[in-house]
Amino acid sequence: MRPLALLCFLAAACAEGNLTGNWLVAIPNGDGTIQRTYLNLKQQDGHITGTIRWTLHLYTIDRSSGGPDNFTISAAMPVLGTERRMTYKGKLVGGELQLVKVLPEGPGEAQVARRVPEGEGRLPAYIPPPALHPVRDNGLARTPPMGWNSWNKFANRIDDATVRGIADAMASNGMRDAGYVYVNIDDTWEGERDAQGNIHPNLKFPDLKALANYVHSKGLKLGIYSSPGPVTCEGYEGSYGHEEQDARTYAAWGIDYLKYDWCSAFTIYKDSEMQAVYQKMGDALLASGRDIVYSICQYGVDDVWKWGPAAGGNLWRTGGDIRDSWESVSLIGFSQDRFAPYARPGHWNDPDMLEIGNGHMTDTE
Repeated sequence: MRPLALLCFLAAACAEGNLTGNWLVAIPNGDGTIQRTYLNLKQQDGHITGTIRWTLHLYTIDRSSGGPDNFTISAAMPVLGTERRMTYKGKLVGGELQLVKVLPEGPGEAQVARRVPEGEGRLPAYIPPPALHPVRDNGLARTPPMGWNSWNKFANRIDDATVRGIADAMASNGMRDAGYVYVNIDDTWEGERDAQGNIHPNLKFPDLKALANYVHSKGLKLGIYSSPGPVTCEGYEGSYGHEEQDARTYAAWGIDYLKYDWCSAFTIYKDSEMQAVYQKMGDALLASGRDIVYSICQYGVDDVWKWGPAAGGNLWRTGGDIRDSWESVSLIGFSQDRFAPYARPGHWNDPDMLEIGNGHMTDTE
């Protein structure tokens, strides 16, 4: 029998029927990586408090009901002036939490959470950003970069074969010749880091250098995605603490474009530190030895159009994520005039991707 210390990470958690403890939901993504959600719970007199950490998004439990036999917890997180919420229903069975995540459309799939040591899953240590300085212009994107991005059509289903198929289509259907030359992989390409800290792609992308060579052979350029935070929006490996190393890796693969998404960085840094954080990758890309267009994606926070060029950005998002609806497209599209004075060769306003062919608008829209 294992020592009792290995079974009970907290004295309170060892009590029969007590939810107090640090719990992990580990779900395979199907590409060799794991999605992890940590529930750090404290049960006291029928009241449950604590946090839920999905990727690096930290939600604080502010509503609860029931107990170990049948409980509901709901946690909130402020994001860009709005509130996001995560809710679970569950019960304690045989030392495990049997959970169902409550989604807007109804109950989600059943999940199981197991106890882990208290310190597991905590936020990484703060790395101070560098002192501000203007990043040298990389000389790229003299006209607005045009191309294709995987997210709004394929999301986490993107893979090597799909990217090759898109490159084939763009090379043959006139898009490349019209100037749409970037084929950009968004989130969920990332795998794990090796012992030296080098990032590797997951099973969906067996050889990114070979993929870049294929895209280049079609007269096109290949883009990739990361985050200045520890993880990306979907919980994959970010570039936090590995900026220079990742930039060198992208250059070695033959990458031509980087979309750098704030995502989990907001759990580490203040908005006032954004420029310095983005500047760090801007410097890293310049030092990588390859021309890589730099796309700053932080949803237009803190008047990014005023400091984006100084951080090395070739383009920057002017607002939140676009959706496949006329309401979203028209709201974003007809609100861009005020940013026009900040656009110039090498530095562009980015109102997000076009929503063409995704099925929820008419041809006219």
